[in-house]
Amino acid sequence: MVSFKSFINQIPCDYHTQALTDSSIIYIRYTDLLSLYQKSHRWEKFGRLMAQEAFNITMTRIEGFLFKSAEERYLDLIKQHPDIFNNVPLYHISSYLGIQVVSEQNPKKNFG
Repeated sequence: MVSFKSFINQIPCDYHTQALTDSSIIYIRYTDLLSLYQKSHRWEKFGRLMAQEAFNITMTRIEGFLFKSAEERYLDLIKQHPDIFNNVPLYHISSYLGIQVVSEQNPKKNFG
């Protein structure tokens, strides 16, 4: 999990990422990746495919916010990750989907 923009441009990321479940992390330094690209066309192909996948994921997420309702984004998430509610707190899921959790309103509040 990386900010592809920050990685490629070698600039700090504006946000932090935290794993919500047990995870394994594999990492590579940018200079080492560039060295692999120079040594092998297979690594260049790997880098291109990873960049394409990152782009597709990003565009799908952006288009979801532009063209889908919150309910459609929710149904897509359940379809793609059916066990998510067993592993991730609801407030993280609602934040990811761009849905604000509705709090209980005070029925005695005077609006007049």
